[in-house]
Amino acid sequence: IGDNSSKDAVTPYLLELAKNVNIKMIIGNLTAKEGMLRDHWNNATKRSPLYLYKLVMTDGSEASMDNVTLGSIIKKENWSYINLEESLPFSGITDGYRNYLPAMLHYVDSLPTNPDVKIMLHQPWAYSTHTDQSFFEINYDSDQEKMFNAIVNATDEAGKLPGIYRVIPSGTAIQNGRTSYL
Repeated sequence: IGDNSSKDAVTPYLLELAKNVNIKMIIGNLTAKEGMLRDHWNNATKRSPLYLYKLVMTDGSEASMDNVTLGSIIKKENWSYINLEESLPFSGITDGYRNYLPAMLHYVDSLPTNPDVKIMLHQPWAYSTHTDQSFFEINYDSDQEKMFNAIVNATDEAGKLPGIYRVIPSGTAIQNGRTSYL
């Protein structure tokens, strides 16, 4: 569950990684244009049909549904994992995690058909140093390392909330790749 950029973290690489270790999975990606945790919470409480749902089957085939609600998709499948993500421009700012993540955890946990579902938090990666995104300048002084450190700190803190099974450290993996000698 994320914003329009969350598809980069899910498709197409996740399915390929799973195939390489002989894990079969179905991936659902639920995105909203305005994808801050605050927006997800507001959309959930109002049952707003503002989401694009992209389903990726084990064979790589895809299907999409537009104008769906969070609750309808959470209830649709017997999910093993549900992943939440703060919108990238705000992913290094703790307010969204503190103010909306606990409510989202409660909401998401109340809906799944699988009583053993695990809720995870995705740690996105910092903007490229060459980005022209205004929030990069406003929130992080156009400093990739500052943004990366803020994201790590915010997601580490949020990852301690009851109900978070794991933080997926994609941001750390990307930053390590960006800063290694390779």
